[in-house]
Amino acid sequence: MRMAVPDGACRGIDVRTETGTARYNGRTFDVEDRRHIRMLRDQGAFPADVGGVTRAAGFPCPCGFKSLFRRCSRCGRDNPKEN
Repeated sequence: MRMAVPDGACRGIDVRTETGTARYNGRTFDVEDRRHIRMLRDQGAFPADVGGVTRAAGFPCPCGFKSLFRRCSRCGRDNPKEN
């Protein structure tokens, strides 16, 4: 899971493990251990992908591409109707 820390809060977090310390530096980092995810959340970190994916209808083009903009980014044709 990709984790992030709040802006200005810190630049890294250390998590105690059985064999020592795991250090996560930066504002975003990838964490694989579920225990580390829980400990990082306790310290204020949060999942970085909370925004999701764009779910706009888009403009279908005769070339088969569905663009988010009126002008198709694949073939350059203007498509006036949005679905």
